[in-house]
Amino acid sequence: MFWGDLLLRAQALLRRERGSLDSEPAALVSELYLRLRCLEMPSWESPDHFLGVSARMMKQVLIDRARTRDRQKRGNGATPIPLCDADGLASCGGQELALRHALGKLGKHSPLLARVFFHRFLQGLSTQETASLCGISIATVKRYGQEARQWLSRAICV
Repeated sequence: MFWGDLLLRAQALLRRERGSLDSEPAALVSELYLRLRCLEMPSWESPDHFLGVSARMMKQVLIDRARTRDRQKRGNGATPIPLCDADGLASCGGQELALRHALGKLGKHSPLLARVFFHRFLQGLSTQETASLCGISIATVKRYGQEARQWLSRAICV
């Protein structure tokens, strides 16, 4: 009954989607059907309500695919080696000493950057915990964490 309408909406979504893993509207509608089957018998107010919910669910399918694609591009859940892992650093030939030296320089350059780095990456605190400890916002913790990692990377590689 709504197959044609769903296909048209799927085609429109796929046209706007960059780097879509699947350019078949029928496959997107099929995935929508699988997701709709998992819902407990929703009561649709009107055909437009059904089509609107379906369009949002198809968009969510595309978002989930993009997240999966990005996750695979960025290590697919590989566990990063913490910088404070002495065994890993010792095997790298003196990088532990370079890191300690760079951390000392960072502390002199910007004590707050050093504190954020210490709490986030050496103690393993969450962004929210670090923000609370340092008295700054979560966005600032993220920005400072990135800045500290870049600063330390440049200091170690020089």
